[in-house]
Amino acid sequence: MLIDLHVQSNYSRQGVLEPEEIILRAKTIGLDGLCFTEDQPITDWDSLAKLAKVHEFAIFAGRSLVTEVGHLLFYPTDVAHVTKPNAFPSNKDSSTPLSFEEVAARSKELGGVLAAAHPYKLKIDHPMGDKIFQLEGLNALEVRNGQCKSLVNDFALEASFHLKLAGIAGSNTCTDLNALGTAASLFVSEIATQKELVDALQAGNLWPATLTDDVKFRPKPSTGGRDDRRGGPPRGGRGGPRGGRGGDRRDRR
Repeated sequence: MLIDLHVQSNYSRQGVLEPEEIILRAKTIGLDGLCFTEDQPITDWDSLAKLAKVHEFAIFAGRSLVTEVGHLLFYPTDVAHVTKPNAFPSNKDSSTPLSFEEVAARSKELGGVLAAAHPYKLKIDHPMGDKIFQLEGLNALEVRNGQCKSLVNDFALEASFHLKLAGIAGSNTCTDLNALGTAASLFVSEIATQKELVDALQAGNLWPATLTDDVKFRPKPSTGGRDDRRGGPPRGGRGGPRGGRGGDRRDRR
């Protein structure tokens, strides 16, 4: 099951895309599900759940959080922890970082998976970089991000091996539908509920993949296995090539 784990709609401050147009595009390009990782509570989750039923498409909920040591993605076992106001910390604005320790403690209290988003993307506010090796409380790393260069993703993939953390993938779609599906996570089993998503993430039962650099509208194949969906097996998962540390990190974004 192919799920994009990093998508933002107009529920987020910088998002401009309607949830329904994201869902329709996701079905068109061959995704099986997606997770709305908004930077604010999804206060109208019931409407999203109805869209999922109408379009027969799996959707899940998460949170995008900015801390003083980097950007995080939180996937709760219960959607109420990211849909109800004040259930989880919120950034007052994009320039006000949260405390990583407080976020990590809250995610542990609520139950779920806390992942570092694009940890080696350095040309952003509050970049993480090698600080990732000193952080406690992370459960996963985003090792394939559709908005990052290959070298940036490869550094994250290498870090996931050293830290023995699950590697996840998402397109980081926010303003451009063409970004959707550039990276996604291939789960080894069907995921129907929020808890099943978190259980699979905790067990590492997924394959992070870079699918393409430029997604165009294309019909979803009606036959064939997962491997021939994109013309070949996913690239850059746990068994894929790992980027070395010889690159100049100042050029990464």
